[in-house]
Amino acid sequence: MNPTKKAFLLDVLKVTPKTKLFGTGDDSVQATTAFKQYRKEEEALIAQIKTLDEFSGSDAEAEKQVAVFEAGVKTALAHTETAKKGDPQDVKAKVEEALKMLQATKAKLDTAVPVAKARQQFNKTANHTRLLLEKLKMTSTSGKAVETDIAYTKGANIELNKKRATADDFNDGATKLQKLKNDLKGGGLKKMIEEVDKTVAAEEKEQAAFEARRSEFQKHLTILDATERGSETVVSFRTILQNASQSAREHKYSEATAALTAKLKDLEEATRISKSAKGDQDKQVVKQPDYERRLPKIIVRMENLKQVPGSGQKVREFQGELTKAASMAKASNFLEAYKTLDPLKDKIDKTIKELNEAFSKATKTIKDPSVPEVEAEIEKLRAQVRVNSGRCSPYRRDGS
Repeated sequence: MNPTKKAFLLDVLKVTPKTKLFGTGDDSVQATTAFKQYRKEEEALIAQIKTLDEFSGSDAEAEKQVAVFEAGVKTALAHTETAKKGDPQDVKAKVEEALKMLQATKAKLDTAVPVAKARQQFNKTANHTRLLLEKLKMTSTSGKAVETDIAYTKGANIELNKKRATADDFNDGATKLQKLKNDLKGGGLKKMIEEVDKTVAAEEKEQAAFEARRSEFQKHLTILDATERGSETVVSFRTILQNASQSAREHKYSEATAALTAKLKDLEEATRISKSAKGDQDKQVVKQPDYERRLPKIIVRMENLKQVPGSGQKVREFQGELTKAASMAKASNFLEAYKTLDPLKDKIDKTIKELNEAFSKATKTIKDPSVPEVEAEIEKLRAQVRVNSGRCSPYRRDGS
């Protein structure tokens, strides 16, 4: 699970996301647009890799290809991070280069998926063929069946040993093996074929159960890998999946399914904990730039407040809140730091306005007043406000 577009642009590339309804916009708008296109392509590519991964349970070649394509996605993402931080033009350039990397990976993946699909079908037919060949070795034949046996064995071995690379190659092989089977059935060996068909049907049922469990296991592992890629926990669960897949390729489907089932609950719990932690982390990442933008504005207002007569008590009060927010930010708790910092803006503005009004009123009643005299008058006004406040309901008219 990659960070959101906003979080990645802000936290990693240090560019503020901007959009424009018409035209190309400024550098930040163009960088944002380029990254949106990159992320759209990335998400589509990841979905396509998942489609290929559906074949990897019983196909070692597909499993290797999935690893290669996933590495391609990671390499493209890493390339975006080489952009000069805070430079929209360089971010745009690097993101566009990364997009071309993804497109190159997609071109290879577009070929790999149909080949994997055709190879899977061929492998099923080939497995059926090998079982028939083993059965023929243990079956006594006579008459026409002998000729059929010889023809089938010769033709099947040719097709099984032929090297194949393209989807057409695998589809052609599956078609020829099926034709050989049909010829075998017509050669008086129908009963033997039916026995093998029953064996294959039972095995395919076990295979389907394994594939369903493998798909469920892979789904949780993908989420876990996105939130804590490369961790010992991820490596441990991936090893379990790889070992189960190897057992499945050896047609030990029940054993493979049992191995995944035994660890599925542990994987689900690890994924739940990791997702929760990642969600909190993403919120912190998104709020950090907001906190960093707001902080200088609050500091300026605090300096303005210090210049206002009678502000000492409020300055100390607000400084306490400011220090509290800074401590939270230091601990990387930007979400709470921002919540503490944000209300200070309005509080300080309101205090400055009230003190200035009080100062203005005081100067009208004191001839050539000194600062201490003004502060004394302000204190009288505050005392009067506290008295009046005590007589009023603590609730405002709006009920809050």
